[in-house]
Formats: sequence, structure tokens, C-alpha cells
Amino acid sequence: MERARVADPARAWQVRVADGLTVTGDEELLRRAIDNLLMNVLVHTPAGTAGAISASAAGGCATIEVSDNGRGVPPDHLPHILERFYRAGTRSGDSGSGLGLAIAAETVSAHGGTTQAAPVSPHGLRVTLTLPARPDPRTAPELAASVG
Repeated sequence: MERARVADPARAWQVRVADGLTVTGDEELLRRAIDNLLMNVLVHTPAGTAGAISASAAGGCATIEVSDNGRGVPPDHLPHILERFYRAGTRSGDSGSGLGLAIAAETVSAHGGTTQAAPVSPHGLRVTLTLPARPDPRTAPELAASVG
């Protein structure tokens, strides 16, 4: 979140991250996957568009959601936005290589997780990453030690 705020300090972000949330994996790759989602908001929504990131755990999974209240993605493009080199933006000013969301999805898949994209009502986009959660060592030290 800090990097997104540095890139666009005027943008409003809502941040909700559960305490003690942990996953097992390559920290840098997972950080880049989340950065790609945040940068997607910065690049593909107009200035002043609010963004949100949340992270929570339930059912043995960690869920990270990045959403915005921008234009959203046309329904016919939505099934393809996680594909490499797919660019839904054909409007003037849209940029990107079509790799950011695909890299995020592939990184999450390599860590045993899933990625979904869905519209936000009344407009906008939500991308959800779901990863296997690791027990919080503060609340389940015997379990965390066995997976560490």
C-alpha cells in the first residue's frame, strides 16, 4: 500500500488488513502480485478514483481483495483480463502491456491459490486473490512450528 500511496498520494484508499494474517511463499513474488493489482487501479482508473485493499482469513485461506470505483471492465472483456497480453482498455489514455493481472494470477496459482475478477456495483472492478493461510504463530504456536 505504501508504494501505491507514493505513486499517487492524492488517491483515496480504504485499507482493511486483519492482524496476524500469514501465508507461506515467496514474499517478493507475492508482494509484486499485490503491487500489480494496486498499479492496475492507478493506471486504469481516472485520477480521483477511490481504491480499496482488504485482507482477511477464513476457512484456512487468506483472501486479498483490491477494488476500485472506476469505469470497470466491459462484461465481454471480463473473462479474459487475467490472460497474458490481454488488454481490455482500448480507450484513449489506457496503457499497459496486458501482463500485470496475468502475472499476479500466475504467481498466486504457483502458491496454490486462485484469482478472480468481478465487477463492483454500481461500477468498478474487484480482483480477489485467495491463498492457503498459515496459522498465526501467536495464536497457534504448535501448528505454526510444524509448518515453519
